[in-house]
Amino acid sequence: MSDICIINYGDSQGEVWDYIFYHNKNYINYFENNLVGWRSGWSLKGINKPEHKYRLIHPVVTLDKKYKTLFIILTFGSVDIEWNLSYKRYILNENPNIDLFLEIMIQNYLQLIERYLSIEKEMKKDREINFQIIVTFPFLPLPLSDGYMRDFSKKTNTLYYEVISHEERLKLWNRFCDMVILLLSNNIEYNKKIYIFDIRQDFYSKGFNYFQRKDIEDHHPDFVISQESIINLLKSQQFLNHNNEKILLSYKNYLDKTMYPHKRRPFII
Repeated sequence: MSDICIINYGDSQGEVWDYIFYHNKNYINYFENNLVGWRSGWSLKGINKPEHKYRLIHPVVTLDKKYKTLFIILTFGSVDIEWNLSYKRYILNENPNIDLFLEIMIQNYLQLIERYLSIEKEMKKDREINFQIIVTFPFLPLPLSDGYMRDFSKKTNTLYYEVISHEERLKLWNRFCDMVILLLSNNIEYNKKIYIFDIRQDFYSKGFNYFQRKDIEDHHPDFVISQESIINLLKSQQFLNHNNEKILLSYKNYLDKTMYPHKRRPFII
């Protein structure tokens, strides 16, 4: 594992990976390098802004040469659907074309993945390196009470607005996930390179209540619980490099029974 590096990017739903690799020394976390890690409110619609491109690319191209394999974990999309779409409707009084909205999200996602693969090709010219990209869908939108958003805005000192219905959030999230998975799965160039970790079915089979926090209402699931579904996928997933050699991705996860405090992360460079 000494030659394997793990970097996690995404919105706050990606925090679950901090739990899975909680004790991993090869997991580069936000507190070691604030260019990496998940961020509160990180959307796919805005991912091409220069400051976001920098934080997504710079830690990769400057990776220490002692690392031979780089795992890049990506968890994006929930902010766009659960928050940005609501903001456009209820604050800006807009009615976005949903097809176009989803298309922009997906194209930005695929362009980011292609950029990483292009960077890998350049880096291979003068070093031994192998990228493994894990695209994750680690939750389903959770039902929220009528007063949740008002309480949330007070607690976080953020602008209050309604969110679209749980039914619509579920519908759009599933549509987004299914479209991304289809496009990634149909590209043979992504074999042994792009891996999909999708635990949505666990939410349907076990129920929302199983994954919801019991101490407070939250739009994030209880990561202590949801990490187990992802770990099950991690145990069964076989990672292969370009020489068809197995890559062992070990984890040393968070073992406490309750979550540590969730703290919002601003966009700081």
